Amino acid sequence: MRVYVHLSCTHQVRYVMYNDTKLFPNRKGFAMQWIKAMQIKRESHAAHLFLLHLATKDMVITHDQFIELPDYLGIHSPTGDAYFVTYYNRARGIYFIDDTKEEDFLTFLGALHPEKSHSQQTVPDAVANFLHKRREVDYMLMLFSEMLQIGWSDERRKVKQAIDTVFKEQVGEWRGKPFFNAIILYSESIAPPDAMHGQPYDRTAIVTFLSWAVDSKIAHAKNTVALVAEHLGVVAPQLHSETNAVMPITIPFLTYTDRMETIHTLVHELPYANLGMASDDIANLSAGLSRRALAGFMREKIYLCTTLDPDAIFQKKKEHLEDQAPGLLEITRSAWGLEAIGALEEKKQYIKGVVRAMKEGNKLAVPQGCLLLGGFGTGKTVFVQALAHMIGVPIIKLGNIRDKFVGESERRLSYLCELLKSYAPVVIFIDELDQWFQKRGTVYHGDSGVSARLTAKFMDIMSDTDL
Repeated sequence: MRVYVHLSCTHQVRYVMYNDTKLFPNRKGFAMQWIKAMQIKRESHAAHLFLLHLATKDMVITHDQFIELPDYLGIHSPTGDAYFVTYYNRARGIYFIDDTKEEDFLTFLGALHPEKSHSQQTVPDAVANFLHKRREVDYMLMLFSEMLQIGWSDERRKVKQAIDTVFKEQVGEWRGKPFFNAIILYSESIAPPDAMHGQPYDRTAIVTFLSWAVDSKIAHAKNTVALVAEHLGVVAPQLHSETNAVMPITIPFLTYTDRMETIHTLVHELPYANLGMASDDIANLSAGLSRRALAGFMREKIYLCTTLDPDAIFQKKKEHLEDQAPGLLEITRSAWGLEAIGALEEKKQYIKGVVRAMKEGNKLAVPQGCLLLGGFGTGKTVFVQALAHMIGVPIIKLGNIRDKFVGESERRLSYLCELLKSYAPVVIFIDELDQWFQKRGTVYHGDSGVSARLTAKFMDIMSDTDL
């Protein structure tokens, strides 16, 4: 993201940023690099507990097919290479990749804990507890804590006896491989940001996760845990710190390369579809859409026998953005350029020079942002619209990100920054910047430091020349 600065003579402040991925097309997509990062970390024994975040609600592509992320995690290393790949979410509770694996697990659980409270019972207490308590967080934490420590070469008498009894024919084939992997979905519902200061069961969950991260028995058994959350801001900060042996893994929003892959996969699925546009044009115009949104949009058009067009794609982007960040972001297109602005010739010439440098790839000539100063009605918004029209990209206006809950404003800003990158190329417009942040070097304690933290976060983003 390149930004540039320009000043006029009066007091009111507005701020403009633009992202130039399209104008600098040398940036490459890194499709599925996140799964490779997990594999390297696990195989090198650098980590066995991961926190997957960001585009975790989207689909992925494997073998020319669209599949849901949880299903993908269940079949790919390092989470999908265990004999038992076990899922948990609060609604469904504990479940397995298929019914056969659940039956095998209950057989093993009964062999490991064969005790019965009454002689008339048809199943051991451990199996009955599983069937009755599988949705409870406390039970999941207790059960997973035990199972994650079990490996195929476990020498504990009780465990070894249960494995030899239930898996006598499989032991040789699976020896040296993981026994039990856990995928915990919607982990923000179990360990929210304020969990350490919240209810005791929230603290129990965090401490349990942190204990798993440094458990040498889990590491020795080669088992893996994946916590899946919407983004880092919605989970306890203790769970996205490598210092605590938890490895955050970012599943990025789609790049141009990912969108092209999505289009080609859909064309392969529906070879006789008439899209009405070239694939690269669709990929460029659909920046910001998730794979689910893009594929669903294209399928709907194909089903209705209508072709795609830039206006329809923009409308879909508008709906998708408002769904991802309701009330926080607004996307528009400008219908006029600098010719709509009277006077301000010196400033218009400056802008033309910057845009020319962008298109020529002269990054050194492109400053870090544009700061527009002026009173009400002096044309600051129109200037932004003209700039976007001249570059040929949409405008995304940021709304009020402040929230009454502690830490929520900073979490919103972090999430929105990641989201905005996926919409590149785009002009990012912050209206009334002076109302957003405090003056640098000043101290204001009236909002518990929120203004200072927002300012620091924004300055950190602005200083990143790789964006």
